[in-house]
Amino acid sequence: MIRFYNFILRVFKAKWTFRIPHTTDVLIFDKVGCENIIPLIDKKFNYEILNSRFETINFFIFCRSLTTFFNYKVQLKNLYKNYLIKFIKVKKPKIIITFIDNDFFFYSLKKEFPDICFICIQNGLSANKIDKNSFLKMKKIDFFFCFSEIFASFYKKFIASKTYTIGSLKC
Repeated sequence: MIRFYNFILRVFKAKWTFRIPHTTDVLIFDKVGCENIIPLIDKKFNYEILNSRFETINFFIFCRSLTTFFNYKVQLKNLYKNYLIKFIKVKKPKIIITFIDNDFFFYSLKKEFPDICFICIQNGLSANKIDKNSFLKMKKIDFFFCFSEIFASFYKKFIASKTYTIGSLKC
């Protein structure tokens, strides 16, 4: 019951947009770190930020998510995931990029969208907190940009097809 209450609170506190969604080339998954990613995106590509923490909710996509939610009687947490998946389906990005390297849901999206290029940029030292067994069943994301060769070998083994050592993007 507390989860439901917190979810309802987040939905009502969110900023709602009533724009009809359009396609985009690059989708930034989560607003955290977007200030580091946006300057790297070529000006010829259009981008949008997917607020994965319900800071902003698109009304039309949320309504689509609700219809699926009521049709399948899924759990509340799946409504949240369903909204994010519907958002990606409507936006049809070529690339999804994130600065959140410890978000398991981001990695699981590759199975849902195998034709989209998934890129993750290491943000912190969370590799030791990742459950390695969870990744053995998953499809690897396309690119992972890491702090060092040590992290690159770890992420290449479990999470990404290709890894590159770039150091800290924030620094």
